[in-house]
Amino acid sequence: MDAIVRCVARYEGAANSVGNAQVQLRKIRVRWGVLEQHFPALME
Repeated sequence: MDAIVRCVARYEGAANSVGNAQVQLRKIRVRWGVLEQHFPALME
């Protein structure tokens, strides 16, 4: 029983870090989009 609990906790931790990474990526993408709009010359 203990092993199952540990396994679930590990899985939830991994899911959380994946979710956090996706949120960070989305923030970066939004910032990059803002940069592109304000500084189109940088993208050429």
